[in-house]
Amino acid sequence: MPKPLVRRLATTLVLLLATVALTPGTAHADVGWSWYNPWYPWMAQCVQTNQVAGLTYEFDWDTSRSPAACDIQFGGDPVTLNWYYSERNGTVQLGSGSVAGLSFTLTVPRVADYSVNIEACDVHGSCRPILGLLELYEWEPNEPPVAAVTVNVTQGGSPLRVEFDASGSYDPEGGRLRYQWIFGDEAGGEGSYTNRATIGHSYRNPGRYTPTLLILDDYGNVTVWSGPTIHVVDRYTVTVRAWIPHDEVVDPENPVDGQAVNLRQYCPNRPFRQAYLTSRFAGDDHQAYQESVRGQVAMVFDWDGTAIQRVGDPVVKRPSTTRVAEYTDLDGRTVTCRQSATAEPVTSATVTADNALRISLSTKNPLTPPELTPPIDAILTAAFDGTDLSVTYTTDLFPSYGFEVKKNSLILGQHLTHDASCVPALGVTGAAQLGIRLNAVELGSPRVTHHTIDTTSRNRHNTAQPCFA
Repeated sequence: MPKPLVRRLATTLVLLLATVALTPGTAHADVGWSWYNPWYPWMAQCVQTNQVAGLTYEFDWDTSRSPAACDIQFGGDPVTLNWYYSERNGTVQLGSGSVAGLSFTLTVPRVADYSVNIEACDVHGSCRPILGLLELYEWEPNEPPVAAVTVNVTQGGSPLRVEFDASGSYDPEGGRLRYQWIFGDEAGGEGSYTNRATIGHSYRNPGRYTPTLLILDDYGNVTVWSGPTIHVVDRYTVTVRAWIPHDEVVDPENPVDGQAVNLRQYCPNRPFRQAYLTSRFAGDDHQAYQESVRGQVAMVFDWDGTAIQRVGDPVVKRPSTTRVAEYTDLDGRTVTCRQSATAEPVTSATVTADNALRISLSTKNPLTPPELTPPIDAILTAAFDGTDLSVTYTTDLFPSYGFEVKKNSLILGQHLTHDASCVPALGVTGAAQLGIRLNAVELGSPRVTHHTIDTTSRNRHNTAQPCFA
């Protein structure tokens, strides 16, 4: 910083500054005039300065600008103003005039430190300075800071921890630097400049964010660094599941125990013999949301805060259905036969809007005629609303149903939406109950539940509906 400018800042009496206009983008020095006077600071407003060309300036004592401030009197005697120009090699009087008006033109040969002083004198030769140190100074150019910032990661799931490092930034003049970080998300950033050249930040919600860094040097120069886009994308898996909570359920073709049947109907390798049949279908034998199922479909997709993207094919689980038939022949001998087949569910997983999805599951018993056993039906719709995921789940009234929401391998919640463990499932009553309950969606009387899931929570949220027979 040039010496005259330091002196002006020290006295804090800077009153007038006129800057020479120079061509932007070229290497140059900043040149300006400054007035100050520690005795009569208000008189600076009596002087009007105008750059004519190059290093030529016009100066006017202009009483019309502030008559009261410019009215100089020494005991009522006439007052003369004397103007002096000084450089290192001496002082030259530029001219004299009355308070009523005085002007002159000054051309200096080069950029350097000069001063122009004004003194007021009475008729007795008594003089005192009234304005002093009108200085033309050269301000050496100061380069702004150079930004060098690294980012350790630019994409990932939430919460995404990003480490910023601006320690490679520098001031060309070797001065100190201060930093203000703005992260681009709802957290904002640091509200003021600090000495922190390195900092970490966690982006907690999906979206695209542009971090910004302001680097300030001692001269007030600011360099703005705009970082790469931080893309926070969450990978979701939404799974729809149905399971039979009983250990066994009725065979709708043989709902009554002890019916006389042909043994070879279900056990073709057995002798042709009359027998009495007790037939069941194996259930999953659990009430909670567990692995054993009668039907399952999952939808996998990305959520970036504005739209569902990269939707994968539905992930379908095809369980095996097993019928256990026990025959007792006329001689009292018992034979147990098993039949198994794999169900082929009808599923879909679609995006219905930028923020909404629909998953459906329909699976039949592969070992019974469709008119005797309606399919298991479930439909889940969901929509993102800010950081919440709103879910509506529509199902039949048998068997049990649930769904799971997983984000970046973290389970946000498992929800048992319908518990059928208390429903009668054997005999004629069981056959009737299952026939009615498995038609609930088709008949317009399904089980409908609504759920709101906080996708920012780190705690698993589980719900379970009680069983109603």
